[in-house]
Amino acid sequence: MCSIRLGYCMFNVLYSLSAAPS
Repeated sequence: MCSIRLGYCMFNVLYSLSAAPS
């Protein structure tokens, strides 16, 4: 999924989950 930056990848995943509708 993410191979550019692990830090950015994790942040993106966390942000996506947080922004995702519950």
